[in-house]
Amino acid sequence: HRFDFLIVTSKWFLCLFAATLTDEVLRRVWDVLLVDGIEAVFRISLSLFALHQESILQVKSEDGLIHMMQDWQPDCSPDVLIHNAYSPSLVGSIGRLELDQRRKRAAEAISSADARAEMRATQLRRGGVRPASVLSRQ
Repeated sequence: HRFDFLIVTSKWFLCLFAATLTDEVLRRVWDVLLVDGIEAVFRISLSLFALHQESILQVKSEDGLIHMMQDWQPDCSPDVLIHNAYSPSLVGSIGRLELDQRRKRAAEAISSADARAEMRATQLRRGGVRPASVLSRQ
């Protein structure tokens, strides 16, 4: 099935797993979130999916998957969940330095695209002769 995980994970991300995890598991996940920040949110999410892949794969429809995950109360120990979240076999090995470099490149690409769009808009608002290069990018 093709499935948009945003339907399920948005609940996790907005409340930082408080509606899904309980007691000691939630407290340990929050400790990790305080130390590692947003990266931990994605790692914990992937770990939850991986630890429960058997039950996920048994669901026959997209609606069934949504219903299963909305009422989901994962039953795993905090040690297993966190260890799995940081296992290179699950998410691969990416260091903080490489992650920072990827973030900078993505931010530069977004900033560059925004700057080009702003330049085109400014040139078109001025009126007068419009260079062909500006018109060809529209």
